[in-house]
Amino acid sequence: MGYKSDPCVERRNILDDKFSKTRTSILNIYNPCYTPPKDGASEGKKRWKQSGRRHILTDEMDCDDSTGITNFFNTPDIHVKLHVDSIEQWGECSDVVADNYIMFANASYWLYPKLVKELRVWIYSGDVDADVPIDGTLTWIDRFREEFGLPTEQPWREWWIPGQHVHEDQVGGMTWGLRNLTFASIKGAGHEVPRDKR
Repeated sequence: MGYKSDPCVERRNILDDKFSKTRTSILNIYNPCYTPPKDGASEGKKRWKQSGRRHILTDEMDCDDSTGITNFFNTPDIHVKLHVDSIEQWGECSDVVADNYIMFANASYWLYPKLVKELRVWIYSGDVDADVPIDGTLTWIDRFREEFGLPTEQPWREWWIPGQHVHEDQVGGMTWGLRNLTFASIKGAGHEVPRDKR
């Protein structure tokens, strides 16, 4: 069953509907969805369903407050600094990008064998991210390990954050080390780890 097959699309629609009713952010399951003020400014705005498919927002629920970044990228001074010649209005869900994006079957998978030959790669994942769940990342890494014969150099274990006093250290997540590839989970972080854990 392919991702775009009718049965798969039907299941994603059911999950989207159920998840939307929880008013939980798919980017961090501990966060509620942001609800913008009802000033009419966002009425009819195109948004992304939790599974990444575009739809028209009808209940004005948005799972991320993008006001700051939208204002930033629509500032003429920023356009000059980024060498952007002309832009009508920047928006986080660009139809120009969405309508012209082509996803290849192997995406960036082909690149990693080349990277781990030359560099040490670090992959991290927040453990409360429902958009790119940690189990999917681990499945990908395990597939990669088996396919390219990467030996395990550090078995699955916890990593710790030092406390302010003796015996106050806390688990920061889990880690797994392969040759030139290290995975680390970040406890309590969602899809945007640096945003959740500074």
